[in-house]
Amino acid sequence: MKSWYGSRVRASFLVNVSAKVLVAAVFVALFAMGCVLPLLAAPSAQEAKNQELVLNWYREVIVFGHVELASKYMANSYIEHDPTFRAIWPAS
Repeated sequence: MKSWYGSRVRASFLVNVSAKVLVAAVFVALFAMGCVLPLLAAPSAQEAKNQELVLNWYREVIVFGHVELASKYMANSYIEHDPTFRAIWPAS
């Protein structure tokens, strides 16, 4: 006699296995197309410098709210393209 619970557990297991197989297949396909290798490569010196600049801007201006430091990271000619964004400082 089969139990309902046992068949449900097997079905759940098959779904989990199927999802993992699908993810692995997508990864292999992207790897074969050369899309994954750039993501796995170590960043260049310039990329590391850019990342540090962006993280410092995010930490100082966004997280800690020091909007007076925004000019250190952003040009006066910066244009906000998000129509829902409420400007913190007046446009110049």
